[in-house]
Amino acid sequence: MSRKHVHHLSAYLDGEDTPLQQAATERHLKECSSCYKKYLLLLEIRRQAQGLRSYPVRPTFTSQVMSRLNDVRKESLWNVIDLIPRPLVNGLLIMSVILIGIVAIPFDSASRMQQQPMSSELYPLPETEMLQTLDTNDETLQFALNNEEFSGVFNGD
Repeated sequence: MSRKHVHHLSAYLDGEDTPLQQAATERHLKECSSCYKKYLLLLEIRRQAQGLRSYPVRPTFTSQVMSRLNDVRKESLWNVIDLIPRPLVNGLLIMSVILIGIVAIPFDSASRMQQQPMSSELYPLPETEMLQTLDTNDETLQFALNNEEFSGVFNGD
């Protein structure tokens, strides 16, 4: 059942429909079991509501409640934020997210660098072996050709 049907049922029960609308609603209630069930439920709710005790209220009750609500709204922090133009608030939010990203990324990469083992920890060298610094590509190639471990790579073995 759609909201449109519920609205029509409420208007039908309140007697707000024209005779033509009343006839159409009655026809629909005979054809649609879902709407008929809602109609019966609304009838029961109205019957029970009529049995409730009513309390008299002063004519100024509504205006007093609304005045208090407005006073509470004025004191709210959100009202202060509402004074700031929306594009400015959106811009500030975007800038703060970018700033947090800029600040957080260096800390994250620094913590990852501390967690990675040094190359000497991955491949420990014997204490007797001296490290040789290779400054150019030619020196690196010459080292690889002279080293027995790499000779198979270059000789096609």
